[in-house]
Amino acid sequence: MLKSLFLFFTLLLTSPCWANSKLYTIMTEDFFPFGYYDNQGELVGVAVEIVEQIMPALGIEQEIRVLPWARAVRDLDSHADHVLFAMARTPAREDKYQWVGPILTDRVVLFKRRSDETEYTSIAQAKAASSITVTRDYPEHQFLTSQGFDNLKVVTSPDMMISFLMAQRTPLIVGGGAVVADMAKHAGFNPYHIEMTNIELFSVDLYIAMSKGTPEREVKRWQQALDDFKAKPDYRSLLVKYFFIAE
Repeated sequence: MLKSLFLFFTLLLTSPCWANSKLYTIMTEDFFPFGYYDNQGELVGVAVEIVEQIMPALGIEQEIRVLPWARAVRDLDSHADHVLFAMARTPAREDKYQWVGPILTDRVVLFKRRSDETEYTSIAQAKAASSITVTRDYPEHQFLTSQGFDNLKVVTSPDMMISFLMAQRTPLIVGGGAVVADMAKHAGFNPYHIEMTNIELFSVDLYIAMSKGTPEREVKRWQQALDDFKAKPDYRSLLVKYFFIAE
């Protein structure tokens, strides 16, 4: 009898349903088009939908929490079993988290007002501009600072960055090539009036970041679920839907 009970509990503890029952606090920010609320109040977005697609394979049912970016990073830094997406995997962050991905890739470039006739073509020219507005603590902010730019205007949100550009408070802003048009719409502006320059700063891979102490087996399990989804046509359909690739 005791032997049978021991075998039962051993099987229970090692079964997939038990292994997949781990609780996580899964976080993202309200940042169009990665994660945002639509007109019906539903949380949608390309990164949100990718993560939601892999959650069933992981046996995860809890809701995704939407938090200000700085608070979400603080929680990820200080608590176990926390997950945050979509985060750029930078050298400064490399050893702070466990990484799953990439889930997306984007090019980071400088943008100007379409009415501005200046042709921006070089980093030296960008450094000589009256200002470049960036969102605080985003990878582009860290990159430009590391490259010796001393003409940065730092704001607290992408919406504010767009507003500065459209109000002619700055000649240049920086952002992902695939998302700035949607950011403009989200901020209430016509994206036609914002134009990409010929200055590409870098490309950025966006990941799911997990708390530093997350067991390696869990990281591998998440990575496998993501890889399985990326191999399906549904993944490409999401990229097309959100204009990350052409149809």
